[in-house]
Formats: sequence, C-alpha cells, structure tokens
Amino acid sequence: MKRMAVPLLALFFAAASAFAQRLPRNVLPVHYELTFTPDFASERFDGEAVIHVIVSEPSKEVVLHAVALEILDARINEQTAAVATEPERAKLTVAEPLPSGPATIRIRYRGTLNPNLRGLYLGKANGKKYASTQMESTDAREAFPSFDEPDMKATFAITAIVDEGHTAISNGAQLSDTPGPVPGKHTIHFATTPRMSTYLVALTIGELQCLRDEVSGIALGVCGTADKLPLAKFAMDATKFVLPWFNEYYGIRYPFGKLDQTGVADFRAGAMENAGAILYRDLYLFGDEAQSTQSSLRLKAGIISHEIAHMWFGDLVTMRWWDDIWLNEGFATWASSKPLDAWRPEWKMPLRNLDSTAYAMTADSLRTSRKIRQPATTPDEIDELFDGIAYDKTAAVLRMIESLIGEEPMRKGVSSYLRRHAWGNATYHDFSEAIKDASEQPIDEILESFIEQPGVPLLHASSECRDGETFLTIEQERFFADPVDRTPSDQRWTIPVCYGSGGSKECRIVRERKETFHAGKCGAPLFVNAGGSGYYIAEHSQPMLDAITASIDTLGSAEKMALLRDEWNLVNSARRPVGSFLALAESLRSESEPLVVANVIRRFWFIREIFAAPSNRAAFEAWVRSYLQPLVTRLGWAKRAGEPADNADLRGKALTALLVAGNDLAVAREARRLVERDLGGKQRLDPELRETLVFLAAREGDRALYDRYLAAERKAATPDDQYLFLRALGTFRNPALFGHALDWAIGDEVRNQDAGPLIYYTITASLASGREVGWEWIEKNWTAIRQKIPEQMLGDVLNSAAALCDRESLAGAKAFMEANPVASAERRNAQTLEKIGQCVALKEIQSARLREWLGRRHPVSH
Repeated sequence: MKRMAVPLLALFFAAASAFAQRLPRNVLPVHYELTFTPDFASERFDGEAVIHVIVSEPSKEVVLHAVALEILDARINEQTAAVATEPERAKLTVAEPLPSGPATIRIRYRGTLNPNLRGLYLGKANGKKYASTQMESTDAREAFPSFDEPDMKATFAITAIVDEGHTAISNGAQLSDTPGPVPGKHTIHFATTPRMSTYLVALTIGELQCLRDEVSGIALGVCGTADKLPLAKFAMDATKFVLPWFNEYYGIRYPFGKLDQTGVADFRAGAMENAGAILYRDLYLFGDEAQSTQSSLRLKAGIISHEIAHMWFGDLVTMRWWDDIWLNEGFATWASSKPLDAWRPEWKMPLRNLDSTAYAMTADSLRTSRKIRQPATTPDEIDELFDGIAYDKTAAVLRMIESLIGEEPMRKGVSSYLRRHAWGNATYHDFSEAIKDASEQPIDEILESFIEQPGVPLLHASSECRDGETFLTIEQERFFADPVDRTPSDQRWTIPVCYGSGGSKECRIVRERKETFHAGKCGAPLFVNAGGSGYYIAEHSQPMLDAITASIDTLGSAEKMALLRDEWNLVNSARRPVGSFLALAESLRSESEPLVVANVIRRFWFIREIFAAPSNRAAFEAWVRSYLQPLVTRLGWAKRAGEPADNADLRGKALTALLVAGNDLAVAREARRLVERDLGGKQRLDPELRETLVFLAAREGDRALYDRYLAAERKAATPDDQYLFLRALGTFRNPALFGHALDWAIGDEVRNQDAGPLIYYTITASLASGREVGWEWIEKNWTAIRQKIPEQMLGDVLNSAAALCDRESLAGAKAFMEANPVASAERRNAQTLEKIGQCVALKEIQSARLREWLGRRHPVSH
C-alpha cells in the first residue's frame, strides 16, 4: 500500500472529547512560530505553526493537541508526516525515527472563526467583524496545533496577516507592519515572548485603537473600538497605580515588557490574564468616573487588579496541572484588593473581602462541594474548577493565614515562591514550603487541612468563668447547610482561631476535635473570630451570643460582618431560629457603618420570599418598613454634601429592600417618576442612584416602560448603560413582560455570552410563581437555548433552578437535568438540586419560627 501524500489529505478534528488526553513527555516544545491569516468573509482562518521541539528518545511519532483544525500539510524536519486523529489530539508519524535532540515540526492548517467564544473566535462590534482569542483552559488547541498543557512552556513568535484598516494586538510588542503578502493585506510581526503556557497566547484582530501611556518604563495600552477610547482613562489610571504597586510588593519587576489591555464586545469570561495582552469583556474595562457608579468602577478596578496580579501568579509562575488552578485564581483574588485599598481607601476593600468569604462559604456548606485541590482529567472537569472555591475560598484561607503570620512574612513568602519558580511551574507544596519558611508557623498543616478536604469548619464555642478566669471551649465539625440531616463528618482542620474582647485579640492553633484553653480574665464578652478573618463559622453558645448582642458596639465592623454572616448561616441550616437573626438586626438599628447595615438588610428579601407564609407576610413587611423607613429618611433620595462615599451604595440597597422586602409600592412609583424624567432628558439622575431606580421602577412597570428600557438598551452609549438596561429588562414582574424578556434573551439581539446570565437574572429576581414559570420556559425552550449559548455557559441557565423551593419543582428539575446532561455543569447541577432540597426543608422549619416571632411582637398592620 502506498501512503497517501499529506498535501492531498484533509483531516477534520472534531471538538467533542471525553478526555483532556495528556501528552507523552518524549517530545517537548521550546519555541513556536505562529502565523494567522483570518478571512472574515468566509469566517475562517489559515494558520501555519512551526514548532521547535526537543526529542528525548528516538521515535517515529509526535503527539500534540489539535481540535477542529483541518490539517493541510505536516512535516517533521525534512520528512512528510502522516496524520491520524485521536480525541483532542493529532498523531504525526514519519517513516524514519527522529533522533534525540532538536527537531522542527511544520504544520499548515485551516480553522473556523467559531461563534463559541473559544480558541480563535469571531466577534462583532458596531456591526463589524473582528477576531479574538480565549485559550483557557484547553482551547489553544482550537487555534493552533500545540502541546496544550500548562507545564509544557515555550516561547512564541506570532505573526498576523490582516486586512487593510485592521490592526492586531498580541502578547509581544509589535516589531513591524509591512504591506502584503497580497494586495489588501498587511503583515504584523510581534516580538518573541518569554516562556509561557499555551493558554496565555493572545491575539485580537480588527479596527482597534489604543490609549497609550507608560509607567515605570513599561509601555501601556488600553485598547478597543474607537467609540470606547473616551472611556479608557479610568482603566489607564488604575493600571498606572496597580502595576508599580505589584512591582514593589512582589519585589520582582513586571516580567512581560509591555502591557496592553483590550476590551472586546464578545468574551466568554470577564477577563483573561494573557501575558502582556490582557483581554476583557468591554463592560469590565471601560468606564467614566463622571457617569459610572462607584460600585461599577470598583468592580472594573478589581478585575484589572486581579488580571495584573496574574502576571506574576499564573503567568510568571504557573501551576503544574489544573488541579492547582487555585494557585492562579485564588492568589490573584487575594492579591487584587491590596493595591486598591492603597489607591482608594474609601472603597474599604478589607471589609468587602468578607462578602466574598460569605459567598465561598455558601458553596462550601453543600455536601456536593469540592476540595480546593481537586483532580480533573477532562476539559469539562477542568472548566468546572473555575468556581467560587478556587477564587473566593482560596483567597479567604490566604487572608486567614496572613492574619496569623503578619503581612510582611506573607509578602516575603510570596516573593520567595515566585523567585524560586520564575518562568516555570509549581505545585501546592512549593507554595506551602515558601510561606512556612518565611513565617515559622505550621502553615503546611493549616494549608493541607483547608486545601485537601472540602467544607467549612463549624466551631461550637462556649465559655466559662472560673475564679475570675475565662476558659474557652472550641469543638469543631464540618458545617453543612442541610437543615435536617445532621450526619456528622469525621473531618478535622488545623485552624488558627482568633478570639478577643473589647478590642483585644489572641490566636491559637486548634487541631483537636475539642479543646479547652485559658482565654484571659473574666469581663467583657468573648468573641470568636476576632478581626473577622477566620475561614470558619463560629456558633457562639446562647449565653455568649446574648452577651455579644447586648454589647454589639464593642465589636469592630469586620467582626460585626463576620457575626452577621455566621448567624445567617446558622439560620439557613436551622441551627438558629430566624428570630435570632432578626433580634441581632434589631440590635444594629443605629449602626453607622454602611457595609454592616447592608449585610443586615440584604437578608430581608429572602426571609419575606421563603419564610413568610401568605398569612403573615403582611406582618413581616410591616416590620421591614418600620426598620427601613427611618434609614431611608436619614439617607434621603439624593446625594448629600459631605456624606460618606459608600452612603450612595447603602441608599440604593435600603430603597431596594424597602420595596422588595417591605412591599412599599410608593418607592416604585417615585422611582418611575424620576427614571422617566431622566429618560426624557428633563433631569439627569445621580449615577449612584440611577442604577437602583431603573431596577425599582421596572418591578411594577408596564409595557410602556419596558419599551423605553428596550430602546435605552439599544442606543446605550456606554457598556455600563447597555448592561444596566439589559439586566433591568429582566426585572419586570408583569407576566407578559417577564416572558418577553426570556424570549428576547435567546433572540438575535442579545449576545451569546449575555443570554445565560440574563435568563438566570430574570428568573431568580422574580417572585416564587415567576421562578416556576421561568423554569418551565427553560424546559420548553431548551433546544433553542443550547443553540444560542456556548456549552461552557449553560450552567448559568440551569443554575437558575436553585431559586425554586418546592418538592414538585425539585423532582422536575432533577428529571430534566438527568435527561439533558451538560458535562461542564455536572457539579453545579448537583449543587443546584441540593440547594432546592435544602430550601424546601428550611422553609417548613423557619416559616413556623417566623410566625412565632411575629406573634410575640404583635406588629401593627399597615
């Protein structure tokens, strides 16, 4: 049989795969030369990959990754290679064995500019096509044949052959831009990158312009379409503060020469830390200090800081395999708030970090939660690792460790870790060793107990005064949110427990299931989790809780937020009656810290929706109004001279709670009056309140208001405005408008990336009856949903079922998910079903307790 010549052979590598397909290690890449030539008319691209490798032992075969690529020609050294396909991989075979040592692979291929926001994909902005990349986690193989594993690092020299009028941005600085090779095209060559992983390769091609500047000798660019440039200054200002700050903190100069940050309209993630060429969804990069809310600016700055932090954590030093993705994402999350706290102290980032800890604990309190360091084999399993456990739990554990050992030892340990493993790969043990060496604390024990097992510890705390001395008893177990199943877990943690009274603080390492130790003189109430940085739920005994509540003003703001979080978790697991949380709320009526107040009132809506039965809902609403109306009166409906910066955010939250939990329809009427004046050009609202009022007006809005919102979304001049009205369209309670918003989400006007979040938001923001109707809509429209939404984002849609709270819905959702499996959402689906079951049981328990609490108060009906 004569072997067919490769140039006559066209092979298509299907994207479907069961395995990540780890590569053999007998051939390792050293350097890639990649050329991309997009054709927007056909929505395809031609590519050429020249890969310089080292062969460790003679072989006739080279295996690399390739998905959805049509191979036109493959050669290794001077030999033509036959190509065979495998799941996720291509096998190149030559007639004569390749000798040990250097070799060169040359592949010409063709790919599709796909609409799925992965690999090299197609986007549209202002009616014009562009191409961009998203390679993480295993999608570089859809853009070029590659050794697509994080520890197979190499250098990259990238070339783009693009249409006249288009430019390109990549990881390296632009070296040249020359006409040709054919009329209507020009060729852009980029500088060779330092060693990096394939998932960090970036390329964006289209009609792009950049705001240029520099800081510390590093060239900076904030780039996007021309209409976005007036909104680029805030991102540039943030970068010019954050990047030098990290230079100094890490003690290692920014490692990638230049830094371009590009905003694109279509992007699967919020942002991606490509080395030297960060990509963002444009909402998260572009903003206007005069027109964006502080919460929006804070979010943008947080994402910018997170991605820049990755230039060291993730890019300079990369996890060896995806099971340690927390070494990238958790550390970037932990580090991101540090420069922002120095840049904008009024944002109170240390306090806001506690909200992300609470988010992590919610996920970590499920039986279906995972450990931080989780094995993963398939691409879908890898994608599932990018969750609140990797980001928020890891960051919370790191803050707890930093609180124990001190900021400077933590900084020294981080710097040591980065220096030891620069340009290479590392594992959890490498980091643990570096921090232990810098701190002289049992960091290895602490980290192992929190990294290698799932769950959040529950600490039962009780104290006793004996002969003028206080003795504190701590008993630990794993906390489960399940309000019925109290089956104990045999898990145990090594926990730095900090406790104190009246501003004092002592820390102790707790290892045993139950420990009792001396905790100072008797006197002021003892609070467990002094400073609020512990990653655990403290269940103070009732006498301790009563004493803490009676002297609540002696706690710091962080401690109050930790207490509110823990007490709410105890209510949600039925370990405390809901009245206990409401009594704590009563003790904080005069609280002055806006972030503490916000943590109180944001729970009211859940209590009204889930715990309040129809027979006592009006009584609870009356109590909410009595609680919130004095606060709203104090804050007013407009910004006041000299008020704290975060009063604006609290004003919005208070008005929202007054309407959605207190059912004060006068709020909706006034919100609509003000919004209509704003939309009519009569009176531009303060941006800080405008966002809130747009949502509040929609809640009771009619078709006329809906149509005005739809028009505002279509003509929005900024990403902030567009997404404001996009989300607001999903908050109308009118059943016809509710259904229209869901249908609109899967239509042509809504970008693929936005459809899933819009469906989720529309359903979860609704009342109980709307949530049930919304889930029925998902079941009915599932085929259209799957055609619209990228596979990795379908979990957002299915997760909306977590808002359901009845046994029939649980059975229906379970049956639907089993009949319509989504591989990338298996764990999230299991967690969603667990949440529904917990809600059903919790409602039955806490509804009766709320009725008792309201009955004891004899509220006046409004």
